[in-house]
Amino acid sequence: DMLMPYMDGLDLTLAVRALEAGRGEQPPLPIVLISSGGYRSGDPRAKVAGLAAALSKPTRRQQLIDTVASVCALAPASPERREPAIAPRD
Repeated sequence: DMLMPYMDGLDLTLAVRALEAGRGEQPPLPIVLISSGGYRSGDPRAKVAGLAAALSKPTRRQQLIDTVASVCALAPASPERREPAIAPRD
C-alpha cells in the first residue's frame, strides 16, 4: 500500500530492492502497489523501484487476481470473469 505509517509503499519497495541486490537475487520479486491515494506514476522513485504494476483502491477482486497472475507469469490477464474453483473436501 502506498499510504502506510513510517514509510510509504515506494520506500518499502526500494528497501526490498536493496535487500535483493545485497543478496544477488535475480529476478527481482514482482511487487504490485495498491493505493487509495498518494501514488503518482511520475514519482522518480517509481522507476527505480521497478514496480510490476500499480492499482487504485477500491480494487476489484478479479482485477487483483488478473494483475497478480500477469506479473507472476502464471497466466495472461483476461477481461472475462472467472468463477473461483471450489476445492474438494477430503
